[in-house]
Amino acid sequence: MVSLGWCLQTEERLLVKKKEPEIINLDNTMLSADTVAAWRAVAERIGPAFLQIRIRPSDIPDERARVELDGALTIFVTLPGGRGEISLRVPAEHWLRKQ
Repeated sequence: MVSLGWCLQTEERLLVKKKEPEIINLDNTMLSADTVAAWRAVAERIGPAFLQIRIRPSDIPDERARVELDGALTIFVTLPGGRGEISLRVPAEHWLRKQ
């Protein structure tokens, strides 16, 4: 015999949609000076590596941002050819969404 309480709990879990991080346009954010400096440093470090594996700057799409469930922001660029992504996690106190 199946407990009614168990059935109700299972049904509730099925109805609750799992939250996903939200992808937003980076232009819709304000970043701290430290965050901007850190992202520039990432770009400067990876630039020469891109050239070695024949990825031209014009092949790289614009940065996007992912609002994480804990309020942090992940700035990221998806690499061409399914090669992954370059990202920087930004603590919640270092960014704001523009109104």
